[in-house]
Formats: sequence, C-alpha cells, structure tokens
Amino acid sequence: LSEPMKRHIDFGKGPRPALAVSWGDVATAYHSTGAPDIDVFFESRPDLEKAMTMKGPMAWLMQTRLGQAFIHRQIDKRPEGPDEEMRAKGQCTIVAEMVDGCRKRFTARLTTPEAYKLTSWTALDIATRAMNGDVRPGFQTPSMMYGADFILGFEGVTREDLDESIFVD
Repeated sequence: LSEPMKRHIDFGKGPRPALAVSWGDVATAYHSTGAPDIDVFFESRPDLEKAMTMKGPMAWLMQTRLGQAFIHRQIDKRPEGPDEEMRAKGQCTIVAEMVDGCRKRFTARLTTPEAYKLTSWTALDIATRAMNGDVRPGFQTPSMMYGADFILGFEGVTREDLDESIFVD
C-alpha cells in the first residue's frame, strides 16, 4: 500500500490533520466541473490513520481474500448508520479548493446537516422533481441537473467562499 496524502485543512475550527481517500465524489465532481485533478480529504482520526498507513505483513494481509473477509466482518458488527440523535445533531463540513490555469486559487467551505439526513432530503427532492417532469434523460449529477447551488436549498446548508486557502500545507 502506498502512503496516503496528508494535509492540514481548516474545516472551520483551525487547521486539522486530513488524509486523502478514494471516494465517489471524485468521479461525480469531474463530471460536474470538468476539473481533471481532484483529491478528497477526510479529517484524520488515529484509527483511520493507522488503518491507512499499515506497512509490511499486515498491509499485505489486509489485501488478501482472508483479510478482506475479516474487514467485512468487522464492518458488519457496526451499526448500519447513525442513530436518530446523531442524525439530528450531526453536521458535516466539506472543503474545496480549485486552482485555475493562471494559478489563481478559489476556496470554499460547505457546512451541511448530518450526511445520512441530507442524503435522504436530496434523494427525495430529486425523485419528486423527476416525477414532476423536471428531468433530462441520461447521466446527470445533481448539480448538472439542478445547478451548482442546488445543495444550498436545503435547511442547514451554508457555503462560505473564502479569500484564502484553508489547506494549510
């Protein structure tokens, strides 16, 4: 396994360690923006960093069928998602930074309700719009279909366009 990319990112409460992860948003962000080079970072936690930085025999073992079965059993033991209280109180912060062809930097911070709650709201809204005929055939991301500010139409979602980078290093 290769060493994950690490950065310090200001998610809104000062710089915090963050790790690059493989995530579906990389694919949808490319289709929505056309940006050819996209990385996704999560705020780091000791257990996440330990899992992502395994070396030697443990790293090899986790890539085998046996190791993968072990990981899946551990995942299956966990709750399927956050409980009602966590969904009610939870919040997510997403940061984005883009550098254009002239090396000008654009940075934004998006704060949303808890991810499972927000996903249910957006899915219901999109399904309702589609049932009412507000849809185009073919592959669309939500922002391609309903605009870049679609997400801002949901309760508790805010975006800050920042003058400076929040990626500290």
